[in-house]
Amino acid sequence: MARGDSLRTLAAYNNAKKNFRRGGNGGILQEPKKIFAMFVLLVILCITESMRSTVAVLYNHHNQGESEAEMQPIIREQQCPVGIFNNDTKHMDVNPACHLDSQKLLSMERVPTTKKITFMLIYYNDHHHLAHQLQSWKNFSQTALDQMQFLIVDDGSAPGHTAKEFLQANYEYAESVDIVIYSIEQDLLWNIGGARNLGFWMANTEWIFMSDGDIHVSRETMDYVVDLTTKPVENFPGNETDPATEYLMNVFVMFQRYRPSGFKPHPAVMLLPKASYWYVGGCDEDFVGSYGYTDPHFRYKVEVDPTLHLINAYPDMDEHKVPPLVEMADDNSCPKGIQCLGAFSGFKAPREVTRNQKMFFSKRGKGAWSHKVFRYTWHYVPWKKSPSWWSWIFS
Repeated sequence: MARGDSLRTLAAYNNAKKNFRRGGNGGILQEPKKIFAMFVLLVILCITESMRSTVAVLYNHHNQGESEAEMQPIIREQQCPVGIFNNDTKHMDVNPACHLDSQKLLSMERVPTTKKITFMLIYYNDHHHLAHQLQSWKNFSQTALDQMQFLIVDDGSAPGHTAKEFLQANYEYAESVDIVIYSIEQDLLWNIGGARNLGFWMANTEWIFMSDGDIHVSRETMDYVVDLTTKPVENFPGNETDPATEYLMNVFVMFQRYRPSGFKPHPAVMLLPKASYWYVGGCDEDFVGSYGYTDPHFRYKVEVDPTLHLINAYPDMDEHKVPPLVEMADDNSCPKGIQCLGAFSGFKAPREVTRNQKMFFSKRGKGAWSHKVFRYTWHYVPWKKSPSWWSWIFS
């Protein structure tokens, strides 16, 4: 080695020793620090990826039923009844004859809430009316909203037209409203009674206000509905009842409605305790498949039951000048600021009442109401975004 090379090597060695002793920049003392920092960063990345994978698995498992349902072909036949209502014990029993996982469906956890009233709506490929519903809901008084959870039963809507897709398309507008969605996985014709049974089963409040998709409920009318849940039945003139009757036995029907042809009480809108609905066994799902007589047969069952009190709401509404329900126009518009989905152009079932009319009079004469319910499968539909820190993990 040349002398010059030896001197340069020695100088480099002495410089390295100085840096090592004082921890100077570029010294070999910095290497352990760099390695340790890289190790810590690697551990953090591994933990984050593990959490992300775990949450993704849980999230996908939670939504598995929904994604699988969207991939299935259209099924219009009723399935094996998941539940059988025991009219003697007033209890819902699992149907042991079903090959379906009846116990799992009947014991599905309800969405927790501290609210008192569920505003229930059946939805089917009709986001235009849902858009107007959403606008009216946001206009309800804070007193009403503090006591109300909104529950949508999506009755087999086609992909591209579901309640979830509409709400997510208008997420910022809808996010503040307490909305819960359950989706029926089969597309049964005129499954009105079946969808009602599901809504009344999965609702997690004492009272349920069931409205119709094309009915607008004003702010003042909703306040009136909320107030009804506190009134004893004897406060309504024309009802010959025991003054000691508890309000929990009240079933309010026939709310006043305005439509282009004039005023006519609505046959489907009703307010009643969840317990009262199931006290008479809910809706008879034999009527599913054809149009008509869902409302008459349920009202009849309530009317003939000595423990329930069927109350027509429209006389009281007229007397106290409560604004009526308003039937919406049947068009494809959405309110300003709300995004529409594409119009549904699929199959529309005919409104033929002959079958159900004959069935109603036959069942009414014999008292032979069916107690086999939930002739379909269903799942909970999450539609709201995860909290921000979960979103960071999923990103």
